[in-house]
Amino acid sequence: MPFPATFSHLFSSFLTTSLSFVFVFLFFFFFFFFFFFFFSVFFFYVFFSSTFFFSFPVPPPPLYFQTSYTLRNDGCGRLGSERSEGVVVGQGKRPLTYSFTYSLPVNR
Repeated sequence: MPFPATFSHLFSSFLTTSLSFVFVFLFFFFFFFFFFFFFSVFFFYVFFSSTFFFSFPVPPPPLYFQTSYTLRNDGCGRLGSERSEGVVVGQGKRPLTYSFTYSLPVNR
């Protein structure tokens, strides 16, 4: 014989069901809110720390070597590439032509 569905039983069942939905909603809301909030703060901190617009206390890397490839035009429409490596960043001469550079950490 099933339990009789009285008004109090229906009300208590509805109350517990709605409360469980409220708790689940609050859990997911706060979880995703804090997750995306801290992720966005961390992303902007890392992204803007290397620019000159924001000065966050991020220490620079200890020592990096620079390898640059410079494209030079010889005046006759020919492009030649020159490769220079092993130059400590900040101590080399400024290139007079367009160049792209990537840096690798020093193995110690």
